[in-house]
Amino acid sequence: MRNFLNKTFVGFMAGLISACVLYFLFIFIRQHGVELNDEFKYTLYRLMVWGGVWAILFALPISKNILIKSIVIGLAVILFNFLVKMPLAGQGFFAINAGTAVFVMNIVFNSLWALLAGVIYSIATIQQ
Repeated sequence: MRNFLNKTFVGFMAGLISACVLYFLFIFIRQHGVELNDEFKYTLYRLMVWGGVWAILFALPISKNILIKSIVIGLAVILFNFLVKMPLAGQGFFAINAGTAVFVMNIVFNSLWALLAGVIYSIATIQQ
């Protein structure tokens, strides 16, 4: 049980770190500078929490291969966004009302997040 809880915590931290890194990279690329206003703080907090919650799935015994585990978790996040979160926000299933950019960014951001979180998780669990 203790090993599972350790892996769960490592997964949460991997997701949190991954979300932060990717968010800062996207902001930097888009604006060439980061302004810390209230909207930025709220968005960062939301991404960190969701990134951590989804990364808890890395502790599940889905597969020993971290690449397969990352792909499965990434697909789960992408499908959750397309089938639950976006329709509730009024953007329609698969972001049909939000445009192509939202559709593509959901796939790109969450795929990169899952791969980065998987790498961080595998590095952290090797050291245990």
